[in-house]
Amino acid sequence: MPRTHQSGYALLPLSRPHDDEHVRNIEHHLSAHYDRDMPVEELADMAGMSRRNFVRRFKVATGLMPGAYLQMIRVTAARKMLEDGAPSIEQVGLSVGYEDVAFFRRIFKRHSGITPSAYRERFRPRPV
Repeated sequence: MPRTHQSGYALLPLSRPHDDEHVRNIEHHLSAHYDRDMPVEELADMAGMSRRNFVRRFKVATGLMPGAYLQMIRVTAARKMLEDGAPSIEQVGLSVGYEDVAFFRRIFKRHSGITPSAYRERFRPRPV
């Protein structure tokens, strides 16, 4: 059966289930504020841990380093915007926290396998 949208391929949830409440709080924070840069030191302070301990626990709990996790959230948000018919790739990149559009395109292609414009073309809503 043909798909009219991309939701069947969604990445969420991004991490495997875990019981680390401190990491879960940081995951929620990253999901709510993915459009801004968040140094690992800032996240570690929010979790009440040293940088080294935070990175170790985050990776054990989620399977990803904090930076890679943030990239996955950003790409997921960008996919949604492109599916909803966002007119500008540049604006999508800025909206999800990337000031360099070329870098955004590379990250998007690395995680999605296709460029943002090809993704938008493939999954945008078609007139009925």
